[in-house]
Amino acid sequence: MALQLRIGNFVEFPVALKARDGDKDKTFKLRLTGKRLSSEQWREQFEGEDNATKTAVELAEQLLLNNITGWAEQTLVVDDETGQPAEFSREGLQLVLGMFQALSVIQGEYITALGIKDGSTAKDARAKN
Repeated sequence: MALQLRIGNFVEFPVALKARDGDKDKTFKLRLTGKRLSSEQWREQFEGEDNATKTAVELAEQLLLNNITGWAEQTLVVDDETGQPAEFSREGLQLVLGMFQALSVIQGEYITALGIKDGSTAKDARAKN
């Protein structure tokens, strides 16, 4: 008998990146889609001789580039010719990740989306009191 989890292979999660543009702050909201990783798959992302000399930032960028598979509702990356929001691409994601601290924000949201949360109603009721 084969067993499987009753949960999809992808997670979708919102991200809001606030950036200074001249003298004003702009918030860019987008929804990212990433592969659901098991604990073992997560660890494998960082193992191996190739990763031994990489910095934590390089490993985090590699993790996101290898596992983020799409975006929606984004207005930060635009087509140079049309000015319209760009379709998802590795190149577009690299542009976003290259913004100072965007990698940390996106990685944190991805980790949150991957994680299992305590779904007990008793805990929810205590938190409301």
